[in-house]
Amino acid sequence: MTGLHLSAMIEAARAQREAGKLTEAVGILGAVLQAAPQNGRAHHETGLAMIAAGLIEGVAHLEMAVRIEPTNAGWRADLGEARIVAGDGPRGIESLYAAVALAPAQEGLTLRLGKGLGRVKRIDEADLWLRRVTGLRRPFGEAHVARGMILHGADRFEEAMKCFYRAVVEDQAYTEGFVTLAGALQEAGAPRELVMKPARIAAERIPDNPAVVIPVVQYLRDIGEEAEATRFCTTLIDAEMSRAAADEFGAHGFRILFPDELTTRIGEMAHQLELHVKMKLLGWLPPFVTLLIAPRERVVNPCLLDYWRQYVTVIDDPKLIERIAPLKDRVPFNPVYMRLPDGRAMSKNRVYHAVQEEWQRQGRGPLLDLRRDHAECGQENLRRLGVPAGAWFVCVHVRETGYLREDPASPEAARNADIRAFFPAIEAITRHGGWVVRLGDPTMTPLPAMANVVDYALSAERSDWMDVFLAASCRFILATTSGMMVVGLNFGVPVAATNFFPPGDRMASKSDLFIPKLIRERQSGRFLTFDESMRMPLALTYDSRCLADRGLEAVDSEAEDILTLTEEMLEKADRRASYSEEDEALQNRWLALLRPYSVGEAGARAGQGFLRRHRHLFSSW
Repeated sequence: MTGLHLSAMIEAARAQREAGKLTEAVGILGAVLQAAPQNGRAHHETGLAMIAAGLIEGVAHLEMAVRIEPTNAGWRADLGEARIVAGDGPRGIESLYAAVALAPAQEGLTLRLGKGLGRVKRIDEADLWLRRVTGLRRPFGEAHVARGMILHGADRFEEAMKCFYRAVVEDQAYTEGFVTLAGALQEAGAPRELVMKPARIAAERIPDNPAVVIPVVQYLRDIGEEAEATRFCTTLIDAEMSRAAADEFGAHGFRILFPDELTTRIGEMAHQLELHVKMKLLGWLPPFVTLLIAPRERVVNPCLLDYWRQYVTVIDDPKLIERIAPLKDRVPFNPVYMRLPDGRAMSKNRVYHAVQEEWQRQGRGPLLDLRRDHAECGQENLRRLGVPAGAWFVCVHVRETGYLREDPASPEAARNADIRAFFPAIEAITRHGGWVVRLGDPTMTPLPAMANVVDYALSAERSDWMDVFLAASCRFILATTSGMMVVGLNFGVPVAATNFFPPGDRMASKSDLFIPKLIRERQSGRFLTFDESMRMPLALTYDSRCLADRGLEAVDSEAEDILTLTEEMLEKADRRASYSEEDEALQNRWLALLRPYSVGEAGARAGQGFLRRHRHLFSSW
C-alpha cells in the first residue's frame, strides 16, 4: 500500500470510531498495521478504538505510538487517560504530567491532567491544576465544571456549586456548564423552577439530546406550558427518527421503546402500549418492529404485559437484555411524545384523542380480549370472595397516597381522593342489583362492612392476573385519574372517571363519562369559574404543586357528584340514558371550553348531574 492509501484508511477508521463503529475501525486499522507495523498513527487510532470498546489491550497500542513519536504531547495524554481507565492510575498520571511538560502552554493538556488527578482521587493536586486553567484570561467553563465535579466527589458541595455557577457566568457559550448546573441543583433539592432555568438554556442549544430535552419537556408539560413543550419535542422527535433510520440496526426496521418507567407503573404500561399499537395499526407510524426491554423485576404487572406480547416484542431474558440494552440510545422510540399524520407533535394525552377518534370512526374494537383460563379462574376466585355465580359487578378504584408513599406536597397529589365520598355511589350500585369490587393495594384505607361489597385490595386473592381479570370483566370501572381504569380501557370496559385532573383534559372514549376536580382559591375559598380553570397554563397543569404556587387547590369530587355520575353510567349500561335540551346545551358549553386542548371531537361526556349542579360556574350561563 502507498503512504497516501494508508493515510486514507486511517482517516476512515477515525471516522468509524467517532461514529461509534468500533469493530469496523479496529478491522481497518488491523489491515494498516499488517502493511505498516511501525505506523504511529495507526497504533494511536487502534488504541483509542479499543479503549472506547472497553478493551484494555488498547493501552499497548498507545504505548507503541508514544515510543514511535515520543514528542507528541497529545498522544502521551491519551496514553495517560487510557492507563487510568485500565486501572493503572500512577502510570497514567505520570504520562499526563509528561504531556504537560512537553507542551506547557497548551491549557487543554493542563485541563486533562487536572481531570486525571481527580479520577484517581488526588483531590488537592487536581484542584491546583484546574485552578490554573480557570485563571486564564479566556473563558474556560469546562475547567470550572471539571473542578466542580471533583469537589462534589469529595463531598465539598458548597465549593462545587460555586464552580458550576462560575462556569455558566464566565463561559456562557459552554453548554455543558448549564447541563451540569441543572443536575447539581436537582441533586441538591433545589426548587424545580430553579433547576429548569439552566436546563432550558441547555435544551435550546442541544435540542436533539434526549437526556437534556426530555426533563425540560416533562417540566413544561407539568406546569401547563403545552405549546413550548411541543416545540422542544418536535425537534427531538425528528432527530431521533433520523438517527434511528440511519443506524444499521434501525435500518432493518427495529425500534426500542423507552422510557424504562413504561413497565413500572400499570397505567403507563396500559396507556403507552395501547396508544403505540393503535398508531401502528392505523398506519400513523412506520412499520417497524417494536422492542420493549422489560427486566422481570421492573414489571409492575407481568400478566398485563403478557397480553401485549401479541403486538410488541418483549425482551425479558437477562442475557438478551444485556446485549440489546446498548441499542436503546441508537434506535429509541418515545411513546410519550409523538407526531400526528398532519405533522403536529404532541404529548401522549393529546395524541390519544386523535387516535381514539379515528379508531372509533373506523368501528374498531378493543385491542385485548380476556383469556378463557383467566375468565374461568377469575370467576372461581370471585365465588371465594362471596360474589355469586352470574352476578355482575362494578370495579371501584380510588387512588390514595400509600402505593407511591406520597406526601401532601406530591406532584401527583391532585389525583388522589377519599374513598368515603364514594359510599353513596357504592350503595347505588348494590341497590341496582350489582356487586362492587374495590381494586388497589394493601396500603389502602380498609372499607367498612357493606352489603355486596368486596374489598379485594386487602384480600388474599390479590394477584397480577386477578387484577387484569377484574378490570376486564366488570360492567364498568368507577375510578379516579389512576392506572387501573386504563387497564379496563384496554379491554373495552367503560369508565366513570371522577376527580379528573387537570381540568382541560378528559377521557377519550365516547363510552366513558367523567367529572373534573374543581379549582378553588385557598385564601378566599372562591371556586374558579370553568372559564378561568380552562385557561392556559392552568387547563393542562399536571403538577399539583403548581396549583399551590398560584394560591390554588384542586377540590375532591363531592359525594353527590360521584353518585349522579354513577347513576348516569348505570343508565348507560342499561341503555336508558337520556338527555334534555338543557343537558345538551350544558354539554356543548363545556366542550367549547375543552376544544382548544382537544385533538378532534371524540371523547367522553361530562357527567350531566355535575354540569346541572355547577352550572353557575359557567361565566356566561
